[in-house]
Amino acid sequence: MITRSKTTLRQRQDPDSGDSLTFQDDARNPQQKSTITLKDSNGNPSGAQIQFNSIVDQGALMFVNSTNGVSNFVGYGGFTRFWDSCSSTPFLVSPYSNQVVTYDDPQSLNIKTKFAKQAGILGVAVWDISGDTKQSDLIDALWQGFQN
Repeated sequence: MITRSKTTLRQRQDPDSGDSLTFQDDARNPQQKSTITLKDSNGNPSGAQIQFNSIVDQGALMFVNSTNGVSNFVGYGGFTRFWDSCSSTPFLVSPYSNQVVTYDDPQSLNIKTKFAKQAGILGVAVWDISGDTKQSDLIDALWQGFQN
């Protein structure tokens, strides 16, 4: 997890990009009563790495549906999910916990795998897949990227 001030973060947008999904994030729902602060495996709320499954398990992301075998998640627990089209990665922002979290998710890994396939690359590597969910959302997204 990389923590930054939300005012210093510049969101890069590509209005012509067809790769991004638009989600309605529950962080903007005034009826939502609970907010969370993400913590790493040592219980620290800032400055450390956090696995994708931990972001989901702690309640900052919520599964909403699956599109073509790729799981889609939205921000929850006070977090709003944004998309950086330059790097094809999502990031979460919470004004309540003053956290910004960058990460890869099924959508971003699927896009990167499709790019590798189109470029004639025969495989992809990931640093650490132990952060996958119990449903194997990340591995499934990688697999689907090479299938289509």
